[in-house]
Amino acid sequence: MSNTEQNNEHHKDSNKKINHAWYKEKEAAKTSRPIFFTLWCMTHFPKWFLNIVIRGNAIFFYIFNRRARIASKNYQRQLTEFYSNDNPPRQKPLRELACFAFALVEKIDSWTGKNFINEIHFHDDDVSVLKNQLNEGKGAFIFVSHLGNSEVLRCLANSNIMDIKRKIQIAVLADMNITSNFANALNTMNPHFLSNIVDVNSITPATIEHLASVVASGGLVICAGDRISKTSKSKYISENFLGKPAPFSYGAFLLPFLLSTPAFFIFGFKKNELHTDKNYEFFAHKAKTQTENVARKNRDQNIKALCHEFKDYLEKYCKQYPYQWYNFFDFWEFPDAPNQE
Repeated sequence: MSNTEQNNEHHKDSNKKINHAWYKEKEAAKTSRPIFFTLWCMTHFPKWFLNIVIRGNAIFFYIFNRRARIASKNYQRQLTEFYSNDNPPRQKPLRELACFAFALVEKIDSWTGKNFINEIHFHDDDVSVLKNQLNEGKGAFIFVSHLGNSEVLRCLANSNIMDIKRKIQIAVLADMNITSNFANALNTMNPHFLSNIVDVNSITPATIEHLASVVASGGLVICAGDRISKTSKSKYISENFLGKPAPFSYGAFLLPFLLSTPAFFIFGFKKNELHTDKNYEFFAHKAKTQTENVARKNRDQNIKALCHEFKDYLEKYCKQYPYQWYNFFDFWEFPDAPNQE
């Protein structure tokens, strides 16, 4: 294929709308076998060979998964346009999918209960604030995202890398319907892993009580801030993300106020994106928005301010780590948008 044909194909793909928010997607994996096969490869193959296999899988995924390819191109085009006057990153959709393949391997490593981090660089932000808070026996609400690898935080909570003087209880909010086959595989690999998961599809007053007890015991409640709720899609916050309105979950940003606990934004990124060396950069930012003991009349504006803080950090790190964005759907689609298929 000539360069002209490649450019035309890229342009044709980039301008197509996939019109699929994440909550409309069915689980891609119809069976748990790919997960166990990947785990077997990780156990039996040397690193150099595993690197080749992962790259090959990424190319296969890029060629045959049209939805993910278009979503990647649309995101990278939006990112480039937003930073057009400030040294924008180059558009490399294949690299993004390859980064995802490497991240998935390391996620599987963490799901088995292993501490998959070889080396971690803590940046001089609010890591010490979080560490001191945990050492004082105080809990916190943690916002993560699908930018980078949030499993870094779980590994830190289950190890002594941060020099925490006690074991940290964690509760992770996740959609168990969209990942049912993954859940079955996890239960086989590490039954203890699922004991920390709270299904966002069945949050009740009893769930809030459980999360409050985790925080009260000095633990962490962890939730992704970059996906709207599947069960309450109509309740969202509109934020201008990378120059275009996008929906963010109102419920996710409400939770720290219900628990009356400090909120942090956590990000973990691979240093060498296309290698299995497992060296990471770690960032922690304590929210400037007040989340403790907020009067009900002020809660709504504070929830929106907290979401805006998260959005700003998301934009900042999208530029620094543009190929570690793992939301392969139309991130800017609103739940009440008309179906354009």
